Amino acid sequence: MFRSILYYSVVLLLLYFSACSHETIVKYEDDSGSTCIMNYDDTLQVVLTSNPTTGYEWKVDSLDKTVLKITGKTYIPDKVPPGTAGAGGKTIFYFTAAEKGSTPLKLIYHRPFEKHKDPVKTFVISVKVR
Repeated sequence: MFRSILYYSVVLLLLYFSACSHETIVKYEDDSGSTCIMNYDDTLQVVLTSNPTTGYEWKVDSLDKTVLKITGKTYIPDKVPPGTAGAGGKTIFYFTAAEKGSTPLKLIYHRPFEKHKDPVKTFVISVKVR
């Protein structure tokens, strides 16, 4: 009897943890134009090449914050020899699926001080949270 209780307890725990597991989805510049399907509380990472030493930066241009919540942004420089000027790297945005629904996610690469110029790059995906 103890063995069957233990067995069912282990099965229930495994089912519980598998239902609670959250996925991390990673998208890159080449994924622009695609659709990203997420479950509630999944994480989305968007990895984009950038070079802030040129004055350009990535920013979120449009997004429904009730569906997809931005949770962070970081810059990671490429590994280059010391003293290399103007080396680029990667900007990574972090998002969490906050509510069921759909939203376009648009990121632009621009110089914030050049107010009347179009961005030099854009990244757009359709995000669906189920």
